[in-house]
Amino acid sequence: MTALLLLAAPRFAQAQTGGVGIGTTAPDASAALEIKSTSQGLLLPRLTLAQRTTFTASTTAPPVAGLVIYQTDNTPGLYAYDGTAWVRLGADNLGSHTATQALNLQANALTGTGANLGTVVGVGVRADGGLNLGQNTAYNDIYLGYQAGQSSATGGYNQFIGYQSGQNTTGYYNQFSGYQSGQFNTTGNGNQFSGYQAGQYNTTGSTNYFSGYQAGQFSTTGTGNMFLGLFSGQYTSTGNENLFIGYSSGRRNQTGSGNLFMGYFSGWENRTGSNNVFLGYESGRLIYYGNNNT
Repeated sequence: MTALLLLAAPRFAQAQTGGVGIGTTAPDASAALEIKSTSQGLLLPRLTLAQRTTFTASTTAPPVAGLVIYQTDNTPGLYAYDGTAWVRLGADNLGSHTATQALNLQANALTGTGANLGTVVGVGVRADGGLNLGQNTAYNDIYLGYQAGQSSATGGYNQFIGYQSGQNTTGYYNQFSGYQSGQFNTTGNGNQFSGYQAGQYNTTGSTNYFSGYQAGQFSTTGTGNMFLGLFSGQYTSTGNENLFIGYSSGRRNQTGSGNLFMGYFSGWENRTGSNNVFLGYESGRLIYYGNNNT
């Protein structure tokens, strides 16, 4: 017996700090157990799933939190007991992962090898470099920007891009692009606003097309208007079926309808006049209320 103990001494040692060493006579002071080997590993208890289930249900010696085993079948691998369930160590859980920190890709990329990555909801990144947004949402909506489409739970088929773009929209088939574009639109349908605050105060107006900085900004219920250019149709509130093309064209129009203004400042001061045609540089600029002018 004495000879056996002496033979085992080099393989097993206990330091003055209380740590136990296997394969070392000087276990690290921070370790309760240190194992050293250059040709062997640590072999943990190996259980089948059935054995693990029986072990877990034990009333005399149930597993304690922190216990680790190796399961040999039914998704083999290392499993740790967390006090309530067994957790597979190193398992791929990205499909149901709940992040606790921001994901920083740095120089890396989010890629996929199949047709799509993330095709249920949200962002889909295709293996060929394509990007799918809102592909499988209820109405294929796309919102990009702070508070864009914030109230659009009952609307559908909308695309809003920009800070507070389409913030209050509950309508359908709208496309707003630009800072606060279509911000106060509610039930208006089929509108397309592009530009800083373009169509910002539109509420129920439909089938309007505004393109340009503050184009149609104060339009509220007007329908069928097309304003192209910076400030074009900016103050048109309830006018319908107007076509303004050019910088500040029809800018001060309010209720006038059926007007055609084309050119720099054309029809600029028109307020309530309807069915006017002004073509060219500053054409009809100072006509306020007249109708049927050409």
